Amino acid sequence: MPPQYNQHDNTTSDDITPISGEDRRRNYITHLSMDDGSARDIKANLLGDDNVTHSQSAFIRHFIKTNGPPQIITLCLIIALALGSTIGVVPAVVEDRYARLHHGYSGDTPCLEYAKVDRPHECELGNNDAQNSAALASFVSNTLTFCTSSLMGSISDEKGRKGIMLIGIGMSLCAPFFLVMMQVFENMSPFPYYASHAISGLVSWMTISLSSLSDVMPPQWRAPSFGLVLAGFSLGFAFSPILAVFLSHLGVSIFALSILVAGFIMACLSLPETLSKEAGEKARLKRLSERPTMMTQSDVIKYNLLRPMRELMILNRNRLFRLLSALAFFSGCISTADHTLLLYYLQDVVEFNDKDVATLFMIIGVMGMVVQAVLLKPLNSVIGERRVIIIAFLVGAAHNYMYGIAKRKSTIFIAATLASLTGMSFQQYQQSNQTMCKR
Repeated sequence: MPPQYNQHDNTTSDDITPISGEDRRRNYITHLSMDDGSARDIKANLLGDDNVTHSQSAFIRHFIKTNGPPQIITLCLIIALALGSTIGVVPAVVEDRYARLHHGYSGDTPCLEYAKVDRPHECELGNNDAQNSAALASFVSNTLTFCTSSLMGSISDEKGRKGIMLIGIGMSLCAPFFLVMMQVFENMSPFPYYASHAISGLVSWMTISLSSLSDVMPPQWRAPSFGLVLAGFSLGFAFSPILAVFLSHLGVSIFALSILVAGFIMACLSLPETLSKEAGEKARLKRLSERPTMMTQSDVIKYNLLRPMRELMILNRNRLFRLLSALAFFSGCISTADHTLLLYYLQDVVEFNDKDVATLFMIIGVMGMVVQAVLLKPLNSVIGERRVIIIAFLVGAAHNYMYGIAKRKSTIFIAATLASLTGMSFQQYQQSNQTMCKR
């Protein structure tokens, strides 16, 4: 059973110096606020100045040898390959389908193959329908994730991580399946694709995977661990859109569905359960001790119906949680809009084709991998988590402004290079929340 790192468990590897719960709390708050010393001083307190280099190699060894992290990063790479390969296919297929089904377009040429000045009006209307559907599906998906993430996290704290992750990954198979079906059957509506994408927000398998990492990684190594996982995602996104240049849209969609199914099977067979029985039982007893007395069956039903809202109250736990939640909300709004609508905008306004999409995501993926695997850990050590979040927000504002004023493709590519720096904030939220929830 992998070690569980939390406030009640001082199990350590040979490379980790044990520290008390009070010291960890004080070091964490200092690291976040940067009021009482630099992050370099904190690192020295935790590991000693002479052991910083040794700590980096120890982190890599611990990450590779621990049962769980290698499987998670492999799974992220596979899923990123699948999702990234179809990211340029979906706007092209859906715009053309809406133009034909809703607006009477009957031409032999797909809508996106027209130059902007020659594009039929029916195709423009189809593009609007596609953007509206994508925005609505994304809104529903993110709303469901917001409402259920705390509950799913609480359930996984008791029942284990693997089952919840498998449910989430299984639900993510539905949208690629309907994308294939939509291209096989010419009169099929895009609604099942967007509906399945929206419903997949019920279970965020990525969030649970980061909780799984927290089970087996010590607190000071969680942020770089999250960074490695996101680097795996970036690596998959970097090269998968190239497939659309060499394969047909249907071929790419079948490839994406096939490797997603393979990834799901791999997860079923090789993904370990990182939550120990003792930690699960402790979480269950804690929940039962906090549960109000229920005298009737209606009290039980009412408690279960209100449990998701009750779990969300953790966001109001203290000022730090409220601040982190607000930051995550605003950054999530912008990043979701970028991921959902950017390609529609680029293909419609800047006339991006499959090759341009592949170039764009290669830049985003490679730079994201460099940022997560190379830059993040030194930046955390030099300037601290708070300033990393500030830099990520400033860069995010800059690159979205560049998207808005871009008239040439080169401007988009420069903005995409900067966009990779905004991803640094994500694991800072995750590490901060994980650290506070363990207290």
